[in-house]
Amino acid sequence: MPDYPYIIDPFTQVYEKIWETLTNAPEVSRRVKPVNRIMRTGQRVGPFRDTVTAADLPELDVVPAGGEANPFQTSTSGQFLQMFDVQVSAGGMSLDRSQLFPLKWAVLKAVARAGDTLGLDFVKSVRITDMAEGPTLRDERQAVGWQAIIRVQVVLFITRVHLVATEN
Repeated sequence: MPDYPYIIDPFTQVYEKIWETLTNAPEVSRRVKPVNRIMRTGQRVGPFRDTVTAADLPELDVVPAGGEANPFQTSTSGQFLQMFDVQVSAGGMSLDRSQLFPLKWAVLKAVARAGDTLGLDFVKSVRITDMAEGPTLRDERQAVGWQAIIRVQVVLFITRVHLVATEN
């Protein structure tokens, strides 16, 4: 249990489970140094850098990307669809020397290995809905290289009891 106070809602649980899935995958963890994994929960959020050097790549980020909500899906539960973009930034423009495809493959394997519920009983499905890659030419952080975005769609069913419960 983390030593910072907050209530873990289902969306945060899914976000943290995706990170756990990625960081526990040896193919991912050996390619991306811990300091290059951009975490958005916990005590140490970041790192967010103004400029990126070669030592900062490859970089891995998981970004919430919207979704849909139907709290009245059935008389006993609501259905929520949450998207997450797993962003991989690889250094250099050379495809054979950058880590783009090996890291993309490692992410796909990690998600497949986690299973279609991420081990959470309220998750009904996990699937990859879109993948894109392209060069990043001098973005706002002056990074040059390849980037891949892997969109992960997670469908959650939350019981009506949990939906209407008040928090203390």
